[in-house]
Amino acid sequence: MILLDEIGGVEMLMPEFRAQLYEVLEGEIPCLGVLKLETSNRNMCSNANINHECVDYHLQLREFLVNQYEADLVRFERKYAADTEKTIGDFLERIF
Repeated sequence: MILLDEIGGVEMLMPEFRAQLYEVLEGEIPCLGVLKLETSNRNMCSNANINHECVDYHLQLREFLVNQYEADLVRFERKYAADTEKTIGDFLERIF
């Protein structure tokens, strides 16, 4: 299994990174990951020194995950932590 943490930020501006990420996602190894929150990404990319395309790449990644793999994007909130833990546990049971 591959664990990806905090993807979908300014690293998406790097074509090499995007190519490798999509290659990993399309591979045979199951992935579990944390996506940067869209609001956090928008705030970060609103900085004048950062190319604003990072928001577009973030949204494209989310769309790809849902449309290509029917990924379950779970927004973590403390009050729903038990539900999130169950969702992750169910995924891990399926792949192992």
